[in-house]
Amino acid sequence: MTRYLTTFALAFVALLLAVAGFTRLMDPAGYWGGPIVPGLNAVKPASAEHLRSVKLRQAERLQPLTIVAGNSRVDVGIDPGSRAWPRDWRPVYNLGLPGAYQHQTVDAVLHALDTTGAKRVVLGVDVIDYRVSEEAWARWRPSPRRPETIGNPRELAELLISLDALGRSLAAIPEQHSRNPQNITRQGFNSLAEYNDIVAAEGHAALFGQRLRENAARWATWPKAVAWPGPGGSDAWASLDRLAAECRRRGVELILVTYPYHAEVRLLFDELGMTPAFEDWRARLATAAARAGVPVWDFTAITPLTSEAVPPPGDTATHMRWYWEGGHFKASLGDRMIATIAGAPDAQARRLTPATAAAMDEADRDALDAYRATNPAVAAEVARMVAASLDKSAPVR
Repeated sequence: MTRYLTTFALAFVALLLAVAGFTRLMDPAGYWGGPIVPGLNAVKPASAEHLRSVKLRQAERLQPLTIVAGNSRVDVGIDPGSRAWPRDWRPVYNLGLPGAYQHQTVDAVLHALDTTGAKRVVLGVDVIDYRVSEEAWARWRPSPRRPETIGNPRELAELLISLDALGRSLAAIPEQHSRNPQNITRQGFNSLAEYNDIVAAEGHAALFGQRLRENAARWATWPKAVAWPGPGGSDAWASLDRLAAECRRRGVELILVTYPYHAEVRLLFDELGMTPAFEDWRARLATAAARAGVPVWDFTAITPLTSEAVPPPGDTATHMRWYWEGGHFKASLGDRMIATIAGAPDAQARRLTPATAAAMDEADRDALDAYRATNPAVAAEVARMVAASLDKSAPVR
């Protein structure tokens, strides 16, 4: 019996070592950063499973001079390998974290600053992350920075010897030969190339329609304010102040950018009654940034680029130049943003300051009215989606 148990234990250990060796070689999440073998493990389709840890590990390995951070709009829209980045800003790492709130992103940026020699942070800020209810504002209290827990035993086991790790490693093999694989580069960029297959099958109109339905349903029940009178606060505003203070203390340059929402999204904001909150957010952002001595580049204007026409339903041949869908812009538009913050003038961008915020509001209201008038079908569809969402919800103050 003892010999049998010993043989079984040795076989089990050998099996675990074989699985660990295979998953470590394949590294489908891009966590380990081992040798790349084209056709075997160059594509990393499973990064979403441990994305925060993957990106923090990648950043530490790369030792970037510039970190660009934000939510999914940064993740898929800002290419750290773009030639638009000035040479003395490179290498650049993309710390975009889909689904993360701003305070969570800021915690990740601070961790990356602890482990790298980065000299510059470009942070994308989103009005969606700043919305807060009156109750949450009043009861908010500062909380300490949350330490990162990457590399803990449980995570390592999940990445190396779990059935999920083995399954993801096996699934990564056919992805190596996909025309449009889901992938993350060693600089943290997700090109969203797999969307090309969706466009070829259903067209951009399907992507825009799905995103519009999702956003209308979610945002209909969310608060329509970014701040409230009286004492209080929010994690979003506090994290912005914290990052500015930490960058100043470390001698790191901080640059803020707002996102180039497609005009359809701005129209959705307006239909949901979010325009006052949006304008309040931009004014408060300008004030907070000026107080901290941080520049803000605003890309929220309704322009020919952000008003790019969506191909009609059924058109699977046309690929949009600037957008995947209303919520996510392509790296082609991201390159324009990079060039602007690096010093190249662009009529699509504006410097946001306390002195310019009001004029931006007025210009945007006029541009939104013009977009609504020249795109009646889009306006009607947005209004229909909002009405359907409000019928099922009770808006939160």
